[in-house]
Amino acid sequence: MDAYEIRKHLAEIENKARMKGLHQPSSKFRIDDSIEFNLYARWKDPAKPDYSPDEYRFFRAETPDGCIQKAFEWVDALPSVEETNMNNFMKLMAKAVDFGRDKGFDVDFISPLEDAMKRLSKNALTAGIHLSHAA
Repeated sequence: MDAYEIRKHLAEIENKARMKGLHQPSSKFRIDDSIEFNLYARWKDPAKPDYSPDEYRFFRAETPDGCIQKAFEWVDALPSVEETNMNNFMKLMAKAVDFGRDKGFDVDFISPLEDAMKRLSKNALTAGIHLSHAA
């Protein structure tokens, strides 16, 4: 496998990640000093401030094909774009509720958000959508 083929696979992994709802996915491929191959995938969490560190995942193997295969298995197992968007929305709503509580906002502003979160959670569970922890 040459560098062109590796770059082609990295682009495919990034495109699949984007189609699963990950924001600004990128990837790098390298060989470290222990003669191990590494593929590094990263993306932005839209529920975190822009200055927050990226989310990331490492894949290690003894061959380039092994790294690429692991990365494809990971991206294929990611939730659908709808599930990812719902997870991100729920995280942002939870952050809004926490912010309101921390800043002493009136309960009249916070309660509707909490009610909406409960309804969204119930609807998502009924629809079979997997929600990640919203904290």
